[in-house]
Amino acid sequence: MTSNPLHFFLSWPIRKKLLFLFVMLLLIVAWSTWSLQNFVFKEYDEKMHQESSKVLRMMTLQIENELRSLDDLSFNLITDPYIQELLFEVEEGESRYEQYVMAEQLRVRMLDLGDYRQYSPYIYVYDRFGTEYSVGMNPISLTPLEYSIVAAKAEQAGGSSVWLPLLNDHDGITLARQIRSYRHLSLSPLGTLAMHVNLDQMVQEAKLILGSQETNFYIRGQNTLYSDVSQELEHEIEEALLATKGYAIVKREEEKYFVTKYTSKDFGWHYYILTSYDSIFERIQQVKNLVFFLFVLLFLLMLSILHWFSNKMTNPIEQLLSQMKHLQQGSFKGDVHIYPNDEIGQLHKEFQVMGMKIKTLLADNYSKQLSIKESQYKALQAQINPHFMNNTLQAINWSAKLSGQKQISSMVESLGFLLRNAMQMDEALVSLRDEMETVSHYMNIQSMRFEERLSFYFEIDDRCLNAFVPKLSIQPLVENAVIHVLEQSMAECTIQVRAEERNDSIFISVIDNGPGVPINLMEAIQRGEVTPKGTGIGLANIDERIQLLFGPEYGIRIGKRVEGAEIKIILPMRRLEDEVNV
Repeated sequence: MTSNPLHFFLSWPIRKKLLFLFVMLLLIVAWSTWSLQNFVFKEYDEKMHQESSKVLRMMTLQIENELRSLDDLSFNLITDPYIQELLFEVEEGESRYEQYVMAEQLRVRMLDLGDYRQYSPYIYVYDRFGTEYSVGMNPISLTPLEYSIVAAKAEQAGGSSVWLPLLNDHDGITLARQIRSYRHLSLSPLGTLAMHVNLDQMVQEAKLILGSQETNFYIRGQNTLYSDVSQELEHEIEEALLATKGYAIVKREEEKYFVTKYTSKDFGWHYYILTSYDSIFERIQQVKNLVFFLFVLLFLLMLSILHWFSNKMTNPIEQLLSQMKHLQQGSFKGDVHIYPNDEIGQLHKEFQVMGMKIKTLLADNYSKQLSIKESQYKALQAQINPHFMNNTLQAINWSAKLSGQKQISSMVESLGFLLRNAMQMDEALVSLRDEMETVSHYMNIQSMRFEERLSFYFEIDDRCLNAFVPKLSIQPLVENAVIHVLEQSMAECTIQVRAEERNDSIFISVIDNGPGVPINLMEAIQRGEVTPKGTGIGLANIDERIQLLFGPEYGIRIGKRVEGAEIKIILPMRRLEDEVNV
């Protein structure tokens, strides 16, 4: 098993590859769809945040307009000269009756300035001694503890308005201011103003006007000023909004809320609006579930279709492989199935034609093998005569030795060697040493025939003796030199054989001192343009054998000399010991 994933994948069957690729494509489509869906819902959340922020700002604007109106009213009350004068007189009044009359005048003035504001049902004024003067419908007096907290907060504000959550069970908040004297710009404290603000009524009317009755809402300053959600949910919302840009999705008790936050620049309060996430996205979630179900169904359907399609694609290939195995085993019977006229069908048809041809060739080859066996039998019979001739030469050799005819014995031995060498044609390549031994025996016979007219010597590099050469490639060239020089004239003949190694090649030259050979004639013989007499065909055959064995860059070359002829054989350097090591 290879460690390369690509090679591992390529080793899979085609059917498995198709299924894998299709599943990967489906997963890519699913991931793209999921990413696009998340992007769309994220954009929808952002759009919803923008709409919620718009509604929240409108609610905030409406509420804070009313709060500013009440704040202006509180400023008018604490700066009213008549109220300040009455507070001085109340302090300086001696009889209870005078104090009662002044207290009633103070309440009347508070009613005149208060103008019966709907969001402020109770208005309280306390003098420096803590005496309460209240107006409104069924006002509820503050307890001493509540009064002390309100007075302390108002004193800390130094005349500015301060908004406090109510300490009693009533809904709303308290607007408190310290009343300071403007007489002689002394700013001495005269008392405390406290106004009950019905914040719950403001919020409900703002929801009604904007059509947001189903939303939850809460306001937080330094403390929670208004809330229609639990304290636990408030904490979770504030933590969730710390890491966001103004909106978040908060889950509480199996219900999710879409929360938007807005901070008022004038009051510094934080306004939160909560919308049920499930009610908004219920239809969208249903669509998501439907899309998911349809995608899974489509995935299974496409997987089934691909499985069917891959079977249709790979079954003919598997059948073709099965037929190839039958053909390899020699049991090819052909295929009777009808395949479509596509590439695979064409492959089946071509294989059927090829199979039938191979079957025919096998039958023909079997017949030829029988003929060859018969020819070999006849050839064995024909070898009786060469063996008889060899045995006869051996008898002549022994007779010559017994009678003291050494020259005849030497010629007979050389002739016997040449005859045996000609009979052993099972090896196409022999060593240069063996080939030169054949040349030596041939020259031994010719030397006895021509005596002093023939001189022969060779210069062989020792590195070339074990080089491979085609069998009977040098001897015909030597024979050709003898025929052209000695048999056609009475001149003396000198024949030289040289062998050397150059650039991983071996160069063998046969040189004589005869009349020479025309260059153009030899080239014509090599190209087959001339059919010469004598040994010209032998040269062409040797050249052809060399090129078949080693390639067209090797073969016979004709050398240029002033006197005589030079025939060169160029072969690759392949030594016997190199072949043994390999």
